[in-house]
Amino acid sequence: MKYHLRLLITLAVLQSGCSVHHYIVQSDQGTHLYLEVPRARTVIFVSSSDAYASRAAKKISETTWEIKVPGRTEFKYFYIVDGKVYLPECRFHENDDFGSKNCIYKPDG
Repeated sequence: MKYHLRLLITLAVLQSGCSVHHYIVQSDQGTHLYLEVPRARTVIFVSSSDAYASRAAKKISETTWEIKVPGRTEFKYFYIVDGKVYLPECRFHENDDFGSKNCIYKPDG
């Protein structure tokens, strides 16, 4: 059911001309995740790096949101965009205990 809901949301976003982009940058300060979501009002980041506590992403431009995760360790994550769970395209993922999926971030050597 959640898969179909995500598919419908994704199709609605694509049809409205709003594409979502996700990228990750490693730095000396940790791991920076960026999510470009045109017209998003709120972006929440949820990850295993802090026991799945919800953290508000920082809006750094009209369409881009950023979250910083200290260190360079592996963690699992997903987003909540305007109240709806959003899983970006990610290289690694796993099924969670709730019938959905989480992305898995694995830092480069």
